[in-house]
Amino acid sequence: MQQMVLEESLWLVPLCLISAGFFSWLLYHKSFFWGKDVSKPLMLIRFLLLFIVSFLLLGPVVSFFNRKKIKPLVVLLQDNSSSITASDSAVGTGLIKKVTQFKSDLEKAGYAVAVRGLDGVSDPVAFNAGKSDLAGSIRIAQQEFATENLSSIVLFSDGVYNSGMSPVNAAFTVPVHTVGLGDTLVKKDLQVKSVISNRIVYQGNKFPLKAEILAQNVEAGNCIVTIQHKGKVVVRMTKPLKSGRNFITTDFELEANDPGISRYDVTVSGVVGEQNLLNNRASVFIEVVEGKKNILTIAASPHPDIGALRDVVLKNERYEFILHIPGVVEASPEVLKKGGADLVVLHQAPDNQNKTRSLVAAAISNKTPILFITGQQSEFSAFQQLSIPVVFESGRQWDETFGVLQSEFEFFRPEQALVDMLPKLPPLVSPFGKITVPAETSTLLSQRVGSVATGRPLLFFFERNDTRYGFLAGEGIWRWRMREFDLHEKHEAVDDLIFKTIQYLSTTEDKRKFRVFPIEKEFDEAAPAMLEAQIYDDVYRPVFGFPVSISIQDENGKTQNFSITPEPGQSTLSVSLPEGVYNYTAVLKRKQLTEKDQGTFTVQKKNLELQDLTADFTLMRSVATQSGGIFSRLDESESQILKPLTAEVPPALLDADQSFQPLIELKYLLLALILLASIEWFTRKYLGAY
Repeated sequence: MQQMVLEESLWLVPLCLISAGFFSWLLYHKSFFWGKDVSKPLMLIRFLLLFIVSFLLLGPVVSFFNRKKIKPLVVLLQDNSSSITASDSAVGTGLIKKVTQFKSDLEKAGYAVAVRGLDGVSDPVAFNAGKSDLAGSIRIAQQEFATENLSSIVLFSDGVYNSGMSPVNAAFTVPVHTVGLGDTLVKKDLQVKSVISNRIVYQGNKFPLKAEILAQNVEAGNCIVTIQHKGKVVVRMTKPLKSGRNFITTDFELEANDPGISRYDVTVSGVVGEQNLLNNRASVFIEVVEGKKNILTIAASPHPDIGALRDVVLKNERYEFILHIPGVVEASPEVLKKGGADLVVLHQAPDNQNKTRSLVAAAISNKTPILFITGQQSEFSAFQQLSIPVVFESGRQWDETFGVLQSEFEFFRPEQALVDMLPKLPPLVSPFGKITVPAETSTLLSQRVGSVATGRPLLFFFERNDTRYGFLAGEGIWRWRMREFDLHEKHEAVDDLIFKTIQYLSTTEDKRKFRVFPIEKEFDEAAPAMLEAQIYDDVYRPVFGFPVSISIQDENGKTQNFSITPEPGQSTLSVSLPEGVYNYTAVLKRKQLTEKDQGTFTVQKKNLELQDLTADFTLMRSVATQSGGIFSRLDESESQILKPLTAEVPPALLDADQSFQPLIELKYLLLALILLASIEWFTRKYLGAY
């Protein structure tokens, strides 16, 4: 169905007819030597030309109504994870044939059919997906075909999922019919279920490592759990096995000697008749570091804020909290010296009792990063005397201030939970009046007094003499933690803000002009490891076009050499590597100088699909029941699922949409105008007129 509308008034159409007729008559009403029999057709052609052109100036638009039938759609969701063919490769071949048959029969019955793998692959034939997220696959299929006439989903799977939530709890918009694959019989199997250890340990310390072993359908006897490091057996433990199913926990205590990332392999000995030996081993990667970052807090007196700071710092095992309160708690003299602390937190220091002024002066002269937390004991006049470019105009008066997030702050972002919670947090006690800060200051939180946003900074940062400084212009942040716990029974959002502040100030800025670093510290063997190269000039602008040589060495000393030339948007080296710890060295040559960078990363093999090869038909039945579908085994699926689907096909939907096209954009109309104009012109030329 088509319809035409005009952008201008419809009453202008008669004017177009009259003007086209008048100008055509004006040209051809007089007698020509060729006679009226020729003038009349030429007048008609000129009339059509003038009318069509003037009519197009009115902006006519043609409206098209398109109607189409949308067939009912069935999505065949095929489990293409590696667990399907792990026990028997013939299962995959049979599954593909069955899915192909389903598709053919459903299309003959009047359905539209789409075949998808669990990983979203269309018409999958390779069983190489590294994980099974049944709930996620159902959700994605429903979303992908939400605008289609989705009738039902048929899920072909063994019911084993190792990613995402349980598919029983998925939100179903259509019935999900499930076809069970594999064997539900529990086979004889020993597997390393999990390995639990600290990710970071300190050199010279001992660290715990716990391995959890699952034994199924085994006979009474013993199993041997072995831990290897760099190809050598570190410790071996024998554990008794009972007949049937066993869950065994083994606890080890190992020594952290070599700094860097080390791999520890946990292996459990196989038993006679065990088919799946690939899940008898698991690896864990431990980073051994040489020391912790010292966070030194200097305060004039005890305060609840200090306890809050201590709790946050001690949550991260790479940080050490050290407290110094003159006359109350004395820190080691070595920590107070230059280089003894990575960050100094000055709580209400310098103070109005002059207990901490010399310590503050020493921290400033040592160029140690400092976080100032002001309070009612602070001596604000001392900041200028200590060459700190922050001026408080407070006359010992105080405001209760709330925090307002500043969106332009770029160094780090608080969690969204804190942003939502800021209006609900209790006020801090801040100095009254104007605060003058350096021009280069970056403000994360500004002050709000009552309902008035004052614009004065509350939490802000700046840098002087290559040293970072932070200011929290208010005491009482411990109340924020208490309020969050009252609201959500946890301290995560406020602690995240405090820790990111400490982390930003205590981290030394990387000012190297050549850097190569892994995108992640740990890569999955199924995906390529990626190293990014960055090159800067003397004013730290990125430069490109210089070749970078990268050597990657594995644990056995085998080296692979690569080369990359960073260009805009193309500065990453991707390389597929087997499981292990890798050291890399990157070399850049420019301006007759050689620059180097090096580092470490790990590649881990995650055999999620090989952990459990026993089909779970109970879960498949539950999915079908919850969604209103039917469960069937693969060999019975034609009669129990395919036959009911083809016997009762839902009606097609009638879909209509409207589209618009300006008449002036029709190319056939342009060709008609050119043809009319050409006929008139050539006729007049042929007859000798101009």
